[in-house]
Amino acid sequence: MRKLWMALLVGFFLVGCSDDAEVNQWELCDEEPTCPEGMIEYGGGSSCPEGLCEEVSECGNTIYCEQLEECDAVPSCPDFTVEVASQSDCIQGAESCFSRTMCNFTIWCSEEPDCLSLDCPEGATEVDSQADCPQDDVDCYELPHPVCDWQIWCWEEAEPVCDEERTYFDECPAEFCDGPPETCDPCFDEGDYFEDQCGCGCEIREPVYCRVSDATGEGACEMEVGVVFDGDSCITISGCHCDGPDCERFESLEECQRVTGDCDGECGEPDGPICSMTYYPPDHPEGPEDCPDGSIFTVDDCEPKCVELDSCEVVD
Repeated sequence: MRKLWMALLVGFFLVGCSDDAEVNQWELCDEEPTCPEGMIEYGGGSSCPEGLCEEVSECGNTIYCEQLEECDAVPSCPDFTVEVASQSDCIQGAESCFSRTMCNFTIWCSEEPDCLSLDCPEGATEVDSQADCPQDDVDCYELPHPVCDWQIWCWEEAEPVCDEERTYFDECPAEFCDGPPETCDPCFDEGDYFEDQCGCGCEIREPVYCRVSDATGEGACEMEVGVVFDGDSCITISGCHCDGPDCERFESLEECQRVTGDCDGECGEPDGPICSMTYYPPDHPEGPEDCPDGSIFTVDDCEPKCVELDSCEVVD
């Protein structure tokens, strides 16, 4: 009897140890099953096609792995949709997304809103391509859709390029009267009136008498080849020949001194406008006459005058 009780106790002890060992074995296993090289995990569970999958188990977890397809194709989204990173990035919400799979590669495509609605700005004209844009004085540009992957071409009249040196009127005069220029001419005492694509205004009146001469003596010769005004005084230039548009501006040193003698503005302003007539250059038949010897030319109160340099008295 004593031997029987001993046998039962040993049996219970062995069974208890066996149960604890099995529990500890699972508690110590933390490996996750992974697919062998060249295979990927099949997302459909155990329903993958027979012969293409194999079962991989680890620590009580089982996955199914399928062989990678050998192909170079990639999926693409159809027209009027755009590829997005994931279903959560869909433009109109997750319900507007769908996936496309090819060669074990999956992308997400999102429907795009208003992909057919794109118009050129007001005043612009749509054309099929840049080659269909007019070539003269137009701005032709590509207008991309703000969301969809396509664009249209638009053209419109180019903005006029205006001369920054000119001063334009705020409003162009409708017409000119026939009265005296000081009351009818908007450019009285200034350059000629002009109109262009940027508006209207007065031409910049270039200096006639007191501008610096554009002429130089060229060559190593010591021959006198011209007379020029350097902004302060009249001088002669030497060389083998004269180079520049003002080589024949002055016939002599004396003429240059008479014409530019009042460029310091002591007696008037030689380059000031002659208000009773159009401002002509010196060589024009209706331009101001040259002054006699011993006097200089100037303009005082819009009147051309020949005056004595020392006294500014008008020469009869």
